Amino acid sequence: MPHYIKKLDEHKLLQTKLNFELVAAHKAYFESKLATSVLDNLDIVQAVHLVSANILRFIKEHKTSIKSIVDANEKILKELTDDIFYGRFDSKPINSELLLKLITDKLSDQKTPLNTVFLIHGVFTQRIFADLEKNNGEIVEHLKDKKDNLVKTIFSNNLFSKENRSRTLVHEESIHTEQLGISRHPVFKKRLPQTQSHQPALGRFEIDFDSESYATLQEHKMPFVAGTSGHTGSALLCALLFGLETQEAIQQYALAAFACLCAGGNHSFHETMIVAKQVGVPYQVGDYQRALPRSFFNSKAHQNLKTEFNQYLPQEKTL
Repeated sequence: MPHYIKKLDEHKLLQTKLNFELVAAHKAYFESKLATSVLDNLDIVQAVHLVSANILRFIKEHKTSIKSIVDANEKILKELTDDIFYGRFDSKPINSELLLKLITDKLSDQKTPLNTVFLIHGVFTQRIFADLEKNNGEIVEHLKDKKDNLVKTIFSNNLFSKENRSRTLVHEESIHTEQLGISRHPVFKKRLPQTQSHQPALGRFEIDFDSESYATLQEHKMPFVAGTSGHTGSALLCALLFGLETQEAIQQYALAAFACLCAGGNHSFHETMIVAKQVGVPYQVGDYQRALPRSFFNSKAHQNLKTEFNQYLPQEKTL
């Protein structure tokens, strides 16, 4: 091959790489702005309150058993109050009774920040409900078949096997940050608001550059943060076990999950919505509009975002 042709090929590859990185960086900025807009407009995700109300009812019905679990499982207090977690409680209760009261008070108050509600839902599913299933199986027996079927649907191998997740841990811990979102771009980062200090997943993982997942991200110029989102799966499991049935409600809850995970620096839109797709959210890679609920298109958040990001929100959604 002539030297000048080789140089042209190398230049073309470099241009392709730079174009991918620039567009993906802009999408990471857009996704971060979308996430923070949802956090500031809770009316978009009313379905979250329905799940909270059903969890509260469940806690009230089984308070003694749940109090025993909260007392015995130290991870519950840690994951709700430790300074690495985004959405953590501002205070650390001195006993299980006060912790359970704080949980129920925050779930009862519709003004509780969405990231805190989402954190509670996750801890409830992964710690409290899971421990009930192990130690007091009769309490959740009526939900067992439904839960087992949902787990098979949501956590399928084609998403969560080691090969398909296509990521490598490169840092055991990330540094604390007050930055919201998933942007790594030095200019875009400065345009995003700040929050309580926390440890994001951003920067802890590298994608497998030989994987199909990377090829998909490159084709659609989508950002990578930490691979397929297990937290989204747990959140949707909780939501579907505790009250969500309609398509709109499920899409609202999926958007809430994305908003909290993206704002906390833990997952991108794609990493969240490919999991939500397992339960019927109509996500297609690179298409933001299709996966969003009707409530978003009726909101001020949409009006504000489409002005700056018309390329990602090009049309009014049919309501």
